Amino acid sequence: MDRPVQNCARTDALIEQSTAVILAGGEAKRMGGQMKSGLLWQGETFLTVLYRELSPFPRRFVSVDRKERFDPSLETAEDLYPGCGPLGAMATGLAQARTPLVFFTACDTPLLTMRLVRFLYGCWRDGLDACIAKTGDGRSHPLCGIYRKSLEPAARACLEGGERRVMRFLSGCAVCEATVPLALEGQLFNVNTPQAYEALRRTPSQ
Repeated sequence: MDRPVQNCARTDALIEQSTAVILAGGEAKRMGGQMKSGLLWQGETFLTVLYRELSPFPRRFVSVDRKERFDPSLETAEDLYPGCGPLGAMATGLAQARTPLVFFTACDTPLLTMRLVRFLYGCWRDGLDACIAKTGDGRSHPLCGIYRKSLEPAARACLEGGERRVMRFLSGCAVCEATVPLALEGQLFNVNTPQAYEALRRTPSQ
């Protein structure tokens, strides 16, 4: 879609109606079982970096598999559907949120900033169920986006029916796939393998 005309007041108002959820559960098999949320970027864990970056939200919490594995100073919510992948974690986030909108991001995108978040909120329109990031190569990024809390029953129904794919869940929703400006695409860099982590470590400081 075309780049939206940014309205800062409207964007701020939408963020005030939102909860930010960082998805941090999972087995991290592609990282050899190492918790991605605990990987370091510029001397801090990925999770700490993201949690601080999302501080403009009135509430933020981390969707986790087991609370005891995470810093107790961070607000966490334990998965209601353990072992069900990102959609299970998202269903948990939707259930625990108390706002009409929920912003989700994965814990393995430490380069994410509020600039990209605000871009997505600038794309939000009445009547949408979700607004997710999309890169210029046509790839959708459903784990970086805004979702209505009212999608919780649909997410639960998918999981209980054996469906775990987020994009399949979204196929029945009114979704805006917002093409991210080229200058912001790097913020979606996903660190889910040792090779990707090594590439990140070679990235110049932001």
